[in-house]
Amino acid sequence: MGSNSLLTERGMVRRALPQIYPALDICKEHFRATKELTVGKSIADVVFYKSNDLAAWPEAPLSATESVILSIVRLRNSARLDTIARHTYLPIDEVEAAVMGRLVAWGLVRVRARGVVEATREWVEQSEIIAIEAKLTKWRDALDQAIEYRHYSDRSYVLLPDYCVEIAIRNIHKFKQAGVGLLSYSPRAVEKILDAMPSRRHLWHREYALSRLTQNRSGRATRVRRTD
Repeated sequence: MGSNSLLTERGMVRRALPQIYPALDICKEHFRATKELTVGKSIADVVFYKSNDLAAWPEAPLSATESVILSIVRLRNSARLDTIARHTYLPIDEVEAAVMGRLVAWGLVRVRARGVVEATREWVEQSEIIAIEAKLTKWRDALDQAIEYRHYSDRSYVLLPDYCVEIAIRNIHKFKQAGVGLLSYSPRAVEKILDAMPSRRHLWHREYALSRLTQNRSGRATRVRRTD
């Protein structure tokens, strides 16, 4: 493989990072990047997250309870307080306190008549997480990990160097079935081989992770503890 044998995963990620923006048709003005985001046992090599500094972003990390409530409301578009209580197994007064506290104060939800809670459009439409798993050769391992990322990310990709991406392309049906996208890295550019399908399988860890990502503006490694 010549000089390819000197390539490391960390080095590939570092060199590919600025090229991923045009490959995914996203811009630095709206998306920030952080490396090695840990959610539970999974560690994404790169995570891009859509940032809106003007409205509907947590001013501090969300609690697990707040994350679960916000997730339920986002997935259902709206939900009554008693419905949220039933799905979270929490007392309705505890649910109401969480909703009427920081979630309302920070503009993440609004409460309508008869206790109907709605997620604000800014939170639902202007938030996005893109997770990328990079591997030099082990595309199956990368795919398995990228599938896990779909529990909290909106799109998930595998990044492979161009000299070994062909075997993954021969198995592209596995990526399509999983909804995971495929990217190819070369020193010249990052090429999008397959676009990722938007995830609809989000757990409440999406809100939990996103609230922490928005607090980390330095681009350094961020650890998000996952409580199962």
